[in-house]
Amino acid sequence: MVDPSKLKKLQILLKKEGKVLSADEIENISEKLKEENLKNFAIGLKHITERHFTEAIKWFQLSDCKDAPLIIALLSLKVGDTFLFEEYINEKSEKDCLEKLEIDIFCKLSDREIILTKDNLHKITDLLR
Repeated sequence: MVDPSKLKKLQILLKKEGKVLSADEIENISEKLKEENLKNFAIGLKHITERHFTEAIKWFQLSDCKDAPLIIALLSLKVGDTFLFEEYINEKSEKDCLEKLEIDIFCKLSDREIILTKDNLHKITDLLR
């Protein structure tokens, strides 16, 4: 089981070209997008920056992006929803919309930043125990 005190310290960062993105920057990116799928995905990213994780999950579920299941698993872990985490952690996930938007997701624990991959998400889960 995940330690709630450690879970509170887990931060989720969105970076573009090494710079942490704000909600306003994500919104600017979103406004320029034409494709509905990418737009829904970007709205989910904006909710991450605002720490509205359950709302972000809804937007990622609306998008057909192939990297959404991994992000949903991460957010489920963050909000302590083990059922949803188990549902999404084993779903196939590959680079898609994050790559199109040139955005990387990092998990910050203490002073360690770990890029989001399926393998790293398993490691992060172990670190949170």
